[in-house]
Amino acid sequence: MYNVLYLYPVLNLKKDRFIEINKKAALIYKEYGALEDDTF
Repeated sequence: MYNVLYLYPVLNLKKDRFIEINKKAALIYKEYGALEDDTF
């Protein structure tokens, strides 16, 4: 098992949209075997 940390520069104005997209991506990661996906 391994952990991955991604850092993205996101403008405050677009933070909500970024989180929305990231949650959709998390579903795809889980379909391919990820145990969990957290966005901070």
